[in-house]
Amino acid sequence: MKRDWAVFFTLFTSGCILGLNSCSVQRAIGANGLEAKQYVGSMNRAQQAYYVEFNRFGQTIPDLQLGIKTKTDHYEYSTQATPKAAFNFGKLYREEEPKLIDLLLPWLKRPSQLKSYVGGVFVVPPKTQKPQSSTDTPDTISVLCETVPGLGVSLPKPRLQNGIPVCGEGTIVSR
Repeated sequence: MKRDWAVFFTLFTSGCILGLNSCSVQRAIGANGLEAKQYVGSMNRAQQAYYVEFNRFGQTIPDLQLGIKTKTDHYEYSTQATPKAAFNFGKLYREEEPKLIDLLLPWLKRPSQLKSYVGGVFVVPPKTQKPQSSTDTPDTISVLCETVPGLGVSLPKPRLQNGIPVCGEGTIVSR
C-alpha cells in the first residue's frame, strides 16, 4: 500500500510539474511570437509615416526611429525599401529552448510554435476623383504576413495584386 502511494505521489507531482511547464511554455511562445508581430506591425506603420514625411521609405530600422533592437532572443529584424514598396522582416533565427517536457518525453517533441513575420507597405495612387494636383501625394497600404508554425522560416515578400496587398507563398495574413 505504501509503495502504491509513493508511485501515485511521484506520478502526480511529475504531472503537475509537466503541466505547469507546459503552461509556461505557452506563455513564452505567445510572448515571443507577440513581440515579432508587434515589431513588424510597428515597422509597417513607421514606414507609412516615414513615406508621408519624406516621400520615400526608410532604408534602415534606425531611420524609422522606433528604438527597437535588430536582434532579440529568437528574432532578427530588418527592412528593405524600394521607391514603391518597403518590406519589414521579423525572422526567426533560433527555436525556443528545449523545455522539461521535451527532455523527459523526447518522443512527444512538438513542432515550433514560433512564427516569422514579414510586412509590406506599398505606394498606391491617391483615392480622389478630382484630377491630380501637385499637392496630391500617393497613399500607402500595408499587409502583415506570418509563416505557418513548424514549416521553416522562408519569408517571401508580399506583393501588390490588382491594388491589394497579398502574402507570399508559404505565408498567410496575420490576424
